[in-house]
Amino acid sequence: MRIIVVISRIAKLEYGLMDGKFSFYVFSLLLIRWDMSSTGRATHDIVPTVGLQMKQSPDSRCVAISYNRLLLNDTSLRAHQHRMGLSDTNVCDCEQGIEDVHQFLFECTRYRGARKILLQTITSICDDAECNKRLLMTVSALLNPDELHIFTKKQCLQILTAVFVFIRQSGRRL
Repeated sequence: MRIIVVISRIAKLEYGLMDGKFSFYVFSLLLIRWDMSSTGRATHDIVPTVGLQMKQSPDSRCVAISYNRLLLNDTSLRAHQHRMGLSDTNVCDCEQGIEDVHQFLFECTRYRGARKILLQTITSICDDAECNKRLLMTVSALLNPDELHIFTKKQCLQILTAVFVFIRQSGRRL
């Protein structure tokens, strides 16, 4: 963040940019930095474009934190904890595979009930949008459905709400 502040001061002084042009210039620099950065690639893969605000936010602080941790690929799931040396194994408690974000959202048998509700919502939305529900069967599509460019804003909000409900019903603090 310090770099942006320094760049913004230089831009304002050297180029004499006015407030509107200045804001656009700084935002453009931020977008370039986001695209060129070597860090945060997991998040960049899910959210390739930078926006000003999230269009939908969870009603629960715990769900909001868990959702953001999923976006950042910095969770308390065993795959991440094992990679950091904080867990002896990366295998899920259900013993059906490695406990990563994909396994949490789509495969873990412990969350069958919550997943059933999530999949029913996705099926309904895909039927309305006349698209194949397989399009939403990826982590990035579920966490950021806007990037598919096939759903209306209302449908994207419904998908995110369904994801938030799934996270809440899972009872996990990610």
